[in-house]
Amino acid sequence: MTTPMLAGCSLQEVQNSVVEWADETHPDRTPESTLLKLFEELGEIVSDPKDAFEYADAFIVLLDVAYQNGITGMVLEQVIQTKMEINRERQWSINSMGVMSHE
Repeated sequence: MTTPMLAGCSLQEVQNSVVEWADETHPDRTPESTLLKLFEELGEIVSDPKDAFEYADAFIVLLDVAYQNGITGMVLEQVIQTKMEINRERQWSINSMGVMSHE
C-alpha cells in the first residue's frame, strides 16, 4: 500500500487513513488500550513540547480512539467549531499552577 497524501484533506479523510493503517497494524486494539497509548503519547509531548511529530502521534491515536467510539471526523469538525464558539463566549482565568480554566 502506498502512503496517501493528506495535505488539504478533511479531518474525515485523515481519520479514514489513520483507521485503515491502525486496522492493518493493530487489529486487536481496543478503545481502552488505545486510550492508554494516547496517555503515553501525551507524556512524550510533555517531554519534548517542541517536537511536532509527538503532536502528530497523539493526534493519530486520538482520531483512532474517537473512531472506535463511534465519533467520525465529520462529527469532530462540527463539534470543534461549536465548542470553540462556546469557548469564545466564556470567561477564562489562570489558576495558581498556571492552568487556564473557564469560570
